Formats: sequence, structure tokens, C-alpha cells
Amino acid sequence: MQPTEFNDSFKLFPYRKDYEDGRTNNGGIDLSREPWRIAEITEAKDFPELLHLIKEFNKNSSPFLTLGCEASFDEGLMHGYVEFTLKDDNLANDLSFIAELDENFYAWARKIDPELESTLRNVLAWEYTPFSYHGESQKHKVSFFFRAPDQDYAGKTLNVVRTYFCETLAKTLTDAPSL
Repeated sequence: MQPTEFNDSFKLFPYRKDYEDGRTNNGGIDLSREPWRIAEITEAKDFPELLHLIKEFNKNSSPFLTLGCEASFDEGLMHGYVEFTLKDDNLANDLSFIAELDENFYAWARKIDPELESTLRNVLAWEYTPFSYHGESQKHKVSFFFRAPDQDYAGKTLNVVRTYFCETLAKTLTDAPSL
């Protein structure tokens, strides 16, 4: 995974709402502090797999925290992204760990089925960038972008990502000695 080459305005979380030009961005919602606000995430209202991923990433026991997402159908494809970070500041700033998240994910998928790895590499792209969490700490956010022929396919992709991060990697991180 490489650092982002795109210089967006996302430098501080939570970020402001944005309804300009027909956008439906309800702003950054810190579900670790306000879990009841999950209903405000409009992208997940009609996308159960995205909602499930967001819920699992933000559980109290999860090492992850989502920061934002997008999901829409445009030009014949379902596409979007999910941004997340690690709750642990040391892990969220360990660039050797962050930079290998995607390759470790693909290695896990290859063990299940080499075709799964190939498929995932064709529909996902990964990047990371620094940001400020509530102005209290500097961390790195990880973004994965998906592109699929339809919502069902995108949902299956998100389920694989969720399974790896929330079951396999989360267990590894929980069982590992503290950094």
C-alpha cells in the first residue's frame, strides 16, 4: 500500500457536513464515541453489507474505527470507499504495519483461494494518509476503494474485507503482546 497521491481536505476527524452541489455527506461521525449515530450514515441505509462492516469495525472490542465511506452506482458500476484507522495510536502510526495491510489481506485471501485473491486485487485499491483525530493525536487513515458490477458483488467484497479485518486480523492484534 502506498501513501495517497491525492491531496484532499481530510486532515481532521471528525470533519464537517457537506451538502453542497447535491452531496449527502453528514460529516465525520465518531462511532466509538457516539454509536447511536450510525443511522445517519446514508450510504449504508440500503447497503446491508456496508452497514455490517461499519458496525463490526466500530465495536468496542474492535481495534478499528471507521472514519468515512461512500457507496454509489455510477456509469454502470457500484463503487465507493471505506476509510478507517486503528484505535491504538502506536499501530495507527506504524508505517511498516500500515503499508503491509493490503498485502497481508491478499496473502490471507490467497490461502483461501488464489482466484479470490485475483478477484480482490481487481476490485480493490488501497492507500493511507495522516490525519488528526479530534485534534488530540496524529494517526494514519487507511482507505480502500471498491469497484464492482453491482451492489451484490460489492457487498460480497465488503464481507470478505470485514471477515479478514474483524475476525482474522483483530484476533491476531488482540493476541499479540502490546507494542
